[in-house]
Order: sequence, then C-alpha cells, then structure tokens
Amino acid sequence: MSLSRYTKKKEAYQANPEGKAPSMGYTFPTIFIEEEENVLSDYLLTCAASNYGLTTKLIVYLHSR
Repeated sequence: MSLSRYTKKKEAYQANPEGKAPSMGYTFPTIFIEEEENVLSDYLLTCAASNYGLTTKLIVYLHSR
C-alpha cells in the first residue's frame, strides 16, 4: 500500500474507528511453528556456545529442511 493510500485509510479510520485499523507493510508467511523455531534456536545457541563454526550456507540448509 502506498503512503498516500495509507494516510487516507488512517484518516478515515480515525474519523470512524470501526473495524480493523489499517496497517502498513507486508506480511510474511510463517515457516516454522513456534516449537520448531525454539528447537532450531536452541541448537544454534548450543553450537555457538561450543565454538562450533556454522557457516551461513549450513544455517540456511538447516532452515529449509
């Protein structure tokens, strides 16, 4: 949504605040459920604490599995 369209929608919402407030930006699809994200995060933190060097390429591979 362009900035001018957003401001018009925001002004209209402020004049009559019914329904959902306008939002700016894009939504991104969720790749992991919260539990999977926590497991991957814990694994990466454990590897970092062990000074195990993970490359960016490997992290992307683990993320896409």
